[in-house]
Amino acid sequence: MGTEVPDSAARLGVVDEMFLRGHRGVTSSVVMQGLWRTDERVPSEVLAAVHERMARGRLGRRVVATRIPGARARFVRDTRAHPIRWFEVDRAHLTSWADQRAADDVDPERGPAWRMTVGLLDDGGTVVSIVCSHVVTDAQGLVAALAAAVRGDVPVPRAAGGVSDARDALRTWATVARGGARTARAAVTDRGTRRALRDAARSEHDVERYTTPTPARVLADLDAAAWDAVAAADGGTPNTLFVAVVADLARTGSESVTLSVPVGGGTGDRGNTLAMAQLSVAPGRPLHLLRDDLRRAYGAPPEGAPAGLPAEILHVLPDGLAARATRDAGERVALCSNIGTMPGELARVGGADARTIGCRAVHPHGVRETQRRTSAFLTRTGDRYTLAVESAVDDDHGALARRVVETLAARDLDADVW
Repeated sequence: MGTEVPDSAARLGVVDEMFLRGHRGVTSSVVMQGLWRTDERVPSEVLAAVHERMARGRLGRRVVATRIPGARARFVRDTRAHPIRWFEVDRAHLTSWADQRAADDVDPERGPAWRMTVGLLDDGGTVVSIVCSHVVTDAQGLVAALAAAVRGDVPVPRAAGGVSDARDALRTWATVARGGARTARAAVTDRGTRRALRDAARSEHDVERYTTPTPARVLADLDAAAWDAVAAADGGTPNTLFVAVVADLARTGSESVTLSVPVGGGTGDRGNTLAMAQLSVAPGRPLHLLRDDLRRAYGAPPEGAPAGLPAEILHVLPDGLAARATRDAGERVALCSNIGTMPGELARVGGADARTIGCRAVHPHGVRETQRRTSAFLTRTGDRYTLAVESAVDDDHGALARRVVETLAARDLDADVW
């Protein structure tokens, strides 16, 4: 029996639209990529069955725009799928192959918004790449979609219905009008609101920005027991250690660095449900103190529109203006996203044990004018963690790999770079 997809999944949210503008070329495009590795061959018929179920699952949808100003675009079902592509892959070139697959075409508007490719490694193993547009889901949603396809739990969409375009537009405009009026009144009477509006207007000039057509990327496996022991020895948690490592990677000297940390996350029924907390990390910050810092950051109100402006205003702005208004939304010097422990369904497929599963967001066509130097993602599969890093400041894979290895070694951790 399948799982119903709720009607609330039909409309794009503010974050979904940010990624849609990236797909359209207004900002940098982003895709999600899951990499599922085994040490043995996985039977082709098993992967074909997973592929077929994924087409009918959470990723099987695309975006349809509306002609009514203020009405949000909608997700509609789209069960078409790119055929599986098969490659023979040299183990020594696995990262390069994974980067190439992240650049394969996926289209959230015309569809299909995802694709699966399989690499047959020369050491006898298998690697499965699943790439989807970040418009249709976040990391948690991608993992949930794969797990559902493996266990055969394919979502059953409800019949078309829900709020009409006209009514959705009316709600949006009403929210924008009420919120705009409140902000306008506060701008006259409240000094803090005026200061927040001024700060928002000039903030984009106060940070260093980076542009590169080819961000460097690294994937590395680490022993989970060793990672956890290093964290516990300083009174931290595995997540605290992850944040500290990312701060070390992002730091260019002895300065404190400000990180963005996702809060929450979807199950895949909705597109992207993340909010961002921010955290400043000083060099050498003990993990037990960083743990308290993180707790406070998670408990603080998530970032939103400046000075109380309603987020819904982004639904009614042209793409260019909306992109400018959200240029730095949730973006700091580094992003650290702990995706968590992979579901048990992914531990074994077709008689082959999963060696490791990596999951990451990738800018397949480069980044433009970003203040984010480093993006990092952490997953756990069995007795291994997988760290995925993308850098806008390193020249190539080799340079970034050396920095990752050295940064981890400084904390007595050995990295097995893909």
